[in-house]
Amino acid sequence: MLTKSQIEEIKEILKSSYNFDLNLIAFEYGADLEEIKKLKKEAEVANKAHEENEVDRIIEQGKKALLMEKIKKLEKIKRMKTKYEEQIRPKKPTYTIVRRKLNSEQEKFVEELIKVTEQLVKENENNSNIERRKIANQVIANVQRIIKLKCDLAPEQNARLWHILDSKLFERIQLYDENDKIYQYLRRIKRMVSKDLGDSIVDAKTEANEDIEKLQALHDLITDKMSKEDYLNLSVLKNKLNAQINSIKSKRRQKELKNKVPEDIKEIIEQLAEGTIDVTNVETIIGEIVKQREKKPSQSRFNITDSDEKKVIMFQITKIFERTSL
Repeated sequence: MLTKSQIEEIKEILKSSYNFDLNLIAFEYGADLEEIKKLKKEAEVANKAHEENEVDRIIEQGKKALLMEKIKKLEKIKRMKTKYEEQIRPKKPTYTIVRRKLNSEQEKFVEELIKVTEQLVKENENNSNIERRKIANQVIANVQRIIKLKCDLAPEQNARLWHILDSKLFERIQLYDENDKIYQYLRRIKRMVSKDLGDSIVDAKTEANEDIEKLQALHDLITDKMSKEDYLNLSVLKNKLNAQINSIKSKRRQKELKNKVPEDIKEIIEQLAEGTIDVTNVETIIGEIVKQREKKPSQSRFNITDSDEKKVIMFQITKIFERTSL
């Protein structure tokens, strides 16, 4: 009786393209001829299935290749069509709001109107809902009058307008639904004020240059609520201001550290500059400074050796003389 491994060997032989004599195979393995014939049929069935699968695979690959080619042609036609449409499509005109500087009378008018509106809001926050709605319409009208001037307001003024529209007067109004006119006007006007506030801060930011106090004042104008409501504009701007302030502070700190002269080497530098110290004694004096520093260890010393610290002091003295000689 054939073993499992022998059966597998015979199947592999019969699957090959060579036409082996079945009698010879039966004799070689000491098997019954009928058993070999049975294995021959199994091998033929397996070969046929493999060939059919291979044909199906080749056909499938061909179909995919044709489909990809068709897709590429369609995409090319689409790109050509889009390009043609862009060429013949009339370009939409772009509109930019040209803002103008206010003269002294207009500045007084705007400032007075903002003050009056702020007072109007404050005095009517606790009135009835009907009264608050009437006042809200008046407040929105006042802010609209300022916006229609298309003028350059200071960032502080734009911030005040934003706070007027975000006051308790509007918080306490009973809005009926999104079709409520006050609700619609408030959203539109507030969005316009936010845009103007951002633009005015950007302009002031450029003028401030590296004045940290001015930049910090601009940064503080943008409240957390403003950032949350206008994330893509005011929130990003607030982060940029913060990054700019930190960068300026970092540069100034580095400059201070670079120019800072340790107290214990000031005397040596002054004496060297005046020529009242023997140059040959400088190394001895530096050695004494190192010993004094050892008695008062600081966190900045780490595990620095005496030799390295002497080199650091000599480097500081050399650099100071280089700067002063320029």
